[in-house]
Amino acid sequence: MEKKNLGLTYILLIIVAMLWASAFVAAREVVREVPPVVAATLRFLLSGLILMPLALYREKNCRYGLKNYLYLVIMGFTGIFLYNLFFFFGVKFNPASDSSLVIAVNPIVVSLLAALFLKEKLTFEKILGLIISFIGVLLVISEGHPLTYFQGPLEPTRFLLFGAVISWAIYSVISKKVMGTVSPLATTAFSIFFGAIFFLPWGIGEMQQVNMLKISVKSYLLIIHLAVFPTVLAFFWWNLGIKKVGAQKSALFINLIPIFTLILSAVFLEEKITLPRILGGLLVILGVLEGSYGFISLPAKKETSLSS
Repeated sequence: MEKKNLGLTYILLIIVAMLWASAFVAAREVVREVPPVVAATLRFLLSGLILMPLALYREKNCRYGLKNYLYLVIMGFTGIFLYNLFFFFGVKFNPASDSSLVIAVNPIVVSLLAALFLKEKLTFEKILGLIISFIGVLLVISEGHPLTYFQGPLEPTRFLLFGAVISWAIYSVISKKVMGTVSPLATTAFSIFFGAIFFLPWGIGEMQQVNMLKISVKSYLLIIHLAVFPTVLAFFWWNLGIKKVGAQKSALFINLIPIFTLILSAVFLEEKITLPRILGGLLVILGVLEGSYGFISLPAKKETSLSS
């Protein structure tokens, strides 16, 4: 029964990766017409309006304690507000391939923080899975030339992308800690609600510079998609995954996002899928399987912990 439940959790995490990949394709279309801060504000306001009544109805008693509410505020600030802020502006000033690199680095940072602060065991299988997945993503985003990818000067604006990595890792690690007391549904609802509050002042200011009536129906429908599927459903299943299998194993599935993004971009944006991208995608899947199940035979299985 336990293996069956874990299998369902892994399927949900794969769907999460697919939904977040759809967010890249949808957002790419939306920001052509809608300023990023306005789009993000509308996305999370709508998500909060959907989730908060549902969470309040299901939870009945929301007395989680001041400490947990402080954690939820920090999650909203880091995982919702800061992550999207760093990400949107990072994409604005950097090539799109660098944005994919952010996703590739995320699992590594999450795993390190989880080992340091949550005392999660950093097993050899997880480390090997992270390495294999990272090589696969690097092969994808470098178009088969990983050694030449990092050549050239490091622009200061690239640090915006590292800000996104750190923000998401903090969100993931804190969510594991919070869900010892707070349900995944309430964790998702309150973190998104607080994140929307942080966006609101800036978003309202930006909306005054835009004629909202002239925004196309297509863009509004895409914003609704962003609010419901990559946010409400994906964030809930993500937090559920962290509660069930831990932050490290959940983070492995983030590496599937560039692969799904490539597929969706090929279908909806007519972007090409090349041989390096196919090979890189296979390596990513191999890395996720190794980190989750440890199916590669090893001479000795030793656990490494960064905790003192």
